[in-house]
Amino acid sequence: MDLQELDELYSRFEEVWNVDRPVCFTVKFLRAELSNKFEADILAELFMIDMQRRWQEWSSGDLFKRTVQQAVQELSGLPTYHNYLLIAAESGIIFKPTEIFELKKAELESRQQFGDLPNPQEVEPELRVELRKVNRPCASVSHSGQRVFESSMWGKLKVGRQSEGEPSSPCLLTDSDTPKLICAAGTDPSISRNQFLISVLARRHAIITNCSRNRAFAIDDEIALEPQAQRVVKFPFFIRLGHTTVHFERERTGS
Repeated sequence: MDLQELDELYSRFEEVWNVDRPVCFTVKFLRAELSNKFEADILAELFMIDMQRRWQEWSSGDLFKRTVQQAVQELSGLPTYHNYLLIAAESGIIFKPTEIFELKKAELESRQQFGDLPNPQEVEPELRVELRKVNRPCASVSHSGQRVFESSMWGKLKVGRQSEGEPSSPCLLTDSDTPKLICAAGTDPSISRNQFLISVLARRHAIITNCSRNRAFAIDDEIALEPQAQRVVKFPFFIRLGHTTVHFERERTGS
């Protein structure tokens, strides 16, 4: 197929996708369009379009109305490159290493733009060079109404007061898979050492988990979150902990 024919094929695929998108219909679409005579690279390209569109649709939904269990289940059901490799294999199609790499890259880009924003440490080494500048949520700390610290974050962030051996507040520790934002001194009795965890779900939503066993707090001074409880929240939001307030904004250009 020449480039014009390929562009027309991809355009028809997107049109069909917008109208009717049953799970894994991509192979069926290609067989109908090309009478079973198609190359693996064309299928890989359509898989990448399908992947991006599914993650984009997830991100555009009103996840705030989901329970945490519903949101986590839906997130885990979104396609990964492994899913597409299995679909292809079931149809007798084996991808080349370069095509597998492009599928992995497409998954990472979809998660960065529309999904759970994986930390670079979670990404396979060969893909880390593909990490680009993305609009990342911004976490900031205010003491008695004055902003004293801010930093971009990836998909997960722990927040709490200083523990023994940790640097002085405020600062961001990045030496583990889940970075920790130290928002207050270790002597602050109003904040637990691991007070809460924020886990990004999509471009506009996250899950807040109160990790404390005995300290409740409110989100936006309105929504109470009891110890060990979880809730889906929508950017921007803030959490007030005694004289300390931690704000989360939707996006900040990061590196």
